[in-house]
Amino acid sequence: MGNRSFDLRNVRRYLDLPLKIATIGHRPKNNWIHHNNKIERYYLSFVFKMEKPFLVTRSNGVLQRTEDIPHMSIAHPGVLMDTVEHSCRNELFFSYPAEAKNAIEFFNLHNCYFKLTPAFNDTLHKIENCLDHLQYPGVADRLDYLAIELANE
Repeated sequence: MGNRSFDLRNVRRYLDLPLKIATIGHRPKNNWIHHNNKIERYYLSFVFKMEKPFLVTRSNGVLQRTEDIPHMSIAHPGVLMDTVEHSCRNELFFSYPAEAKNAIEFFNLHNCYFKLTPAFNDTLHKIENCLDHLQYPGVADRLDYLAIELANE
């Protein structure tokens, strides 16, 4: 399956959940390289595998090295990003508007490593299934919920 991205900003929500996904994407071969890129919204990313043993980025001038271990990262609006050492990665991401700061903090979303447990994989499967049914009512709400569930597994 190739890279897929979906814009949910104009999709009707039926529930008033505190954290609504703006965009969602699954990129089995994400080759994105940051070049003096100012982040404009929150990005919650789950990296399952990288091509190289590590990835190096510069965030607001500070070097950060990420190992090839399944990990979750969150990029904050206003951060200036540069890729120093690139690695193609299998990644699922969710973006949220900059105004979601309070909800991001409420759910205590932060960078961490994770294990591909049966519960994690089950939630991931539900998310992938939803991506094939975005045209149905309530699916965007379900994704809003599942993204937080995945982050808390």
